[in-house]
Amino acid sequence: HRLRALKVSVGALSGCEPELLCHLFPHASPGTVAEGAELEVEFQPARIACRDCGTVREVPPNQLCCPACGSARIRLEAGDGVYLTGLSLSETRA
Repeated sequence: HRLRALKVSVGALSGCEPELLCHLFPHASPGTVAEGAELEVEFQPARIACRDCGTVREVPPNQLCCPACGSARIRLEAGDGVYLTGLSLSETRA
């Protein structure tokens, strides 16, 4: 099998730069099953849940407090990882 396409979700707080990932992927894939594959990157914003008032909302990465009540007692719900969310394979014949 060869990899035709990859879909990756990149969180706002993951430390990964989507543009850099797209730029470097073609340089990292030669000689692997991913050589020539298309990379699709989707951005995932940071989302928090407030432990005090229950608000669940997307927030800017530099503002990790509740936008409704101002509490810093929050739980990060999304936006801190890099996840493979899809891939497409093709069969190759020798």
